[in-house]
Order: sequence, then structure tokens, then C-alpha cells
Amino acid sequence: MEYKEKAKEQLLKLKELRRRIAELKLSNIEFKGTKKALGDLEKNFFTSFRASPDLITISSLADGRYIEVTDSFLHAVGYSREELIGHTPFELNMWADPQECDTFSQILREHGAVHNLVVTFFKKSGEACWVLMSAELIDIAATQCILAVAKDITEHKRAEEEFAKHREQLEALVAERTAELKAINEQLQQEINERMRAEKAMRSFQSDLQAKNKSLEILNTIADKIFGSLDVQAVAELAVAAMMNYSQAPCVCLFVLNAELPCLELRHSIGCGEEVRQVITHLPLTGSLSGAAVAQKELVASDTIANDDRVEPEIKKALLEQGLHGIISVPLLFQDQVLGVIDLFFKGDIPSLTDFERETLMHIGKTIGLALANANYVAHIEAEIKERRRVEELLQRERETFYSTIEGAPNGVALIDKNGRYLFINAEFTNITGYTLEDIATGHDWFNRAYPNLKYRREVIAIWKEDLGHKAFDRVFRVVCKGGEIKEIEFKGAVLENGKIIIALSDITERKRTETMLRESETRLRKLFEAIPEAVIVHDKEGNILLINDVGAKRLEWTVEDLIGRNLREIVEPENAAAIPDNIREARTNGSCSFETTYISRTGRHIVAEVN
Repeated sequence: MEYKEKAKEQLLKLKELRRRIAELKLSNIEFKGTKKALGDLEKNFFTSFRASPDLITISSLADGRYIEVTDSFLHAVGYSREELIGHTPFELNMWADPQECDTFSQILREHGAVHNLVVTFFKKSGEACWVLMSAELIDIAATQCILAVAKDITEHKRAEEEFAKHREQLEALVAERTAELKAINEQLQQEINERMRAEKAMRSFQSDLQAKNKSLEILNTIADKIFGSLDVQAVAELAVAAMMNYSQAPCVCLFVLNAELPCLELRHSIGCGEEVRQVITHLPLTGSLSGAAVAQKELVASDTIANDDRVEPEIKKALLEQGLHGIISVPLLFQDQVLGVIDLFFKGDIPSLTDFERETLMHIGKTIGLALANANYVAHIEAEIKERRRVEELLQRERETFYSTIEGAPNGVALIDKNGRYLFINAEFTNITGYTLEDIATGHDWFNRAYPNLKYRREVIAIWKEDLGHKAFDRVFRVVCKGGEIKEIEFKGAVLENGKIIIALSDITERKRTETMLRESETRLRKLFEAIPEAVIVHDKEGNILLINDVGAKRLEWTVEDLIGRNLREIVEPENAAAIPDNIREARTNGSCSFETTYISRTGRHIVAEVN
């Protein structure tokens, strides 16, 4: 009797099981239709997502693994989809700077979003690239994920660095050249003043000599000859000839002072034999009679060279062999500066000099010194003019290089002076906005054209004035282009030390539009996913649950959050768990598979289900 009751009970359970199977089959037909629609929608979504031209990724917040990426991102980093999906950037060694990763994560966790953060990634090839990254936290099947949109700014970054480098070099060069020119101008002014004082002294000197007719005639004759040239060598030759004519000395030599060596260098001579000329090419300042004239700034004479220790033995021997026994050394003075000496050599005793004659020789020395100083000054001025031309040419080349660099920049670039006048805009600026330099000669023109709405224009101007108080700024504004098109444009600017402003702008209209479309598409997909009346589980090739709808979670008596991340082996009977890898492999190979399995709910209840 007991056996029959048990059999009857088992028959009733079998009948109920068959009824439920029939219901499940009916539901399965409806589910397949819904699943197909969902699959088509999902396929269209991911096809559109992957075809996006922007660098977009979806990754898990919990472990950072990539869930989905666009083809543009794969192309940018050099990885295949299989190499990237399911892996983290750390596993692939993509973060170039861990500190940037920490900053990105901290901002994202604190604010739920990251906007325009510049980070550095390593491509698969190992090449570093800079990207401008924005990200937001999103929920996919109750799983927090990171939706990140990046823009490759490597070329822009390199252009900025190159631009900054050229700007620093140019500013340093300008500062250096400005300082040099200032010093040169000061020195020129000082020399002009000195020359004016010297000319004044010369006029005074010539006035004093008017009473000395003979000396005046001599000085005028010499001055007429030597001041007829502005070349140092020509002055030396004329001075030697004039002094020989005045003094009647058989040998006259002119030496110029080389303060760097230091020594006296022979510049020109008349009446010297070859042996004498060879030994007097360079005379020391110490231990020589000519050096004594330089040191004392006075006329120095010797009647008997043979007994004068101030004459070097080698020079003394050469002079005596030529029959020269006396010497008068006259310093060539310009103000208090000694420029050289002129030596008069005599065969017998030197002439007996009166005070007047000594004074006349000193005045002749000053006249020659003034002529030499004048020639040196002219040579110096010519060298300065040549150098100034070289500096100006260099500055012009640097200026041309600067404008050539920003003209070829990938972003729009504008240079504005401190009064708001537009000095330069490159071709990309016009390409983005349509405006030329003629259209927007001043900031007033730009604000009126780009922001025709009075209220919005006032808001932009207020922000602009606030930003000018900072060294750098980064803003996004809606700009009305010349053709009437409205664009979202990002402005990055810097205020230079001279008050000028340089601005780089980028058109981010498409990026903004793409972000909006992605958010709307995600919302529609989520609503459709949750509207499916049957349990739906999305898992990876390892069996890890990625998504599950509320229906499936309720049937398994778990929350969606509890099931995300679990493996299918944890919620099916052990004998069914072993078949999971084969089922996944079949689905991946053939595109689909069907099988029956038994799930275990949270309370331990067994749920027989047909899986497709």
C-alpha cells in the first residue's frame, strides 16, 4: 500500500514536470524571438560602437579589465581585440606613469567623472603616446564600469613642446641680444661722449698751439696726413712718414699696444734694416725703453744705446750693427690711454730737446694717438654694425621659424597682443572657425562675430577676463562660425611675459555629439535588456557572469549585484558544471548551442532549464 502511494505521488510530480516543460517550451519560442531582436539590436549597437572614429573603451571599475573598445582604439594602441578584451592596462603595461593612473582613479572615484586629463600610454610597440582622456562611471547590468573617451594628442603635445622650446629659446635669445645691444649702445654712447670730449680737447689743444706757429704748422701737416684715413694701418704709415719728415731721424718705427699678450707690436717702419725689423716685431712692456714710455706716459730718450740696460741685448746688437746709437720713444696717447709708441732712432747723439720740443713731440704723439683712436673707433663701429645686422638677421630667422611652426600646428593657433589686437592666426584656425585675420582684427570683432547672442557673449567675456589673470587656461565655448555653423570649441591659452596671449583651439563638436549618442544608446539598450520576460545571462568565455537581468536574478533568488562576477559553475549542479566549457566552445564555434541544465537557487532549490 505504501509503495502504491509513493508511485502515485511520483506520477503526479512527473505530470507537473511535463506541464512545466511544455510551458517552458512555449516561453522559449517567445524568448527566442525576443532574444533575436535583442541580439540584432545589441549587434547593431556594438557594430556602431566599434566603428566610432573616437578612442572609446568600456572597462570594469572593479578590476579595470577591458569589456569593449572601438576599432579606432585598437588601431591607436596596436593591439588586437583578443589581446585587449578581458585584460587590464597594467597587464599590458600600457600606463607609462603609474602616478597618472592613480590621479585618474582618484578623480574618477571622488567625482564620478574625469574631464580632459592628459595621460601617457605605451602602445604595443613600446612607443609612448599622449592622449586627452575623459571618463565617466556607468552601470552595465548593475556593474559599475568606466566609459572612457580619449583623443590622441601626441602630435599636438610634441608641437606644444617644440613650440615651448622654440619660444624659450627665442625669448632667451631676444633677452640676450637685447642685453648685448643695450650694452653696445651704452658703450657706443660712452665712446661717442669720449670722442666728443677728445675732439673738444683737440680743439683746445689746437687753440693753444696757435701761439706756436712752428709747432702748429708741424701738427697741422701731420694731422692733415694722418686724419685723411680711417684705417689703422694707413694712419700708422702716414704717421711714420710725417714724423720722419719732422724729426729727420734715419729710422722711425710705430708700435701699437696689444694689451692681451701684453706687448708692443710693430705696425710700420721706415729706415730699419731686415735684422732690426726681425728683432723688434714684438717688444716687451717690461724691461724695454719703449715699455718705459708706455708705463710713464712720457717721452723717454737714450743717448747711448750701448750702455742702456733698458734695451734688450739682441735688439741692442742689431741697432748698433746698423749704426743706430740714440733713441727717442714717444707715447701715443688718447686721453689717459696709451695706444702705442713711435720710436725715433739716430745714428749719432740724439738732438738736444728743449722743453718746447719735448712738448711738441708729446702733442704729436697725442695727435697720432687721437688718429689711431678714431680709426679704432670706426673699425669698432663697423664691427658693431656688422654684428647688429647679424643679430637682426638671426632674430628674423627665429621669428620666421616661430611663425612657420605655429602655421603648421595641427590645432588652430592665434597670437593676440595685450591690447586685444590679433597679430596672427594660422590656417587651421580659419579652417575651424571660417574667420580670417581681416574678419577678426581685434578681440571686439571676435566676440561680436563668434558670440552673437548678447547674454552668452557677456558670459564668455566675463570668463575670458577672469582667465587672463592666470598664466594658462582651458575652456570650451559654443562658437558661431563664419558660415553660421555652431561648433563646440576647446580653447587652451597661455599669457606670455610680454603680455601677449597665445591660444590653441580644437573642434570637439563630434566628440560631444558621440558622447551624447553613446549615453542615449546605453539607456535604450538597458531598458530593452531589463524588459525581457525570461532569464538572460551574459558571460565570458570562462563562464564568468557579466550581465544578468532582474528576472534571472529573482528566479535564482539572488540580487543582480551578487551574481555579477560569479562563475556559472557556482550556480549549477556539479554534474552540469563539467559540461560548461564544452557548451561555451560549441557556442563560440557554431555561433549557438542548446542544452538542458539544472540551476541551484540561493536557497538550494533545483531549477531545470533549457539553455540557448
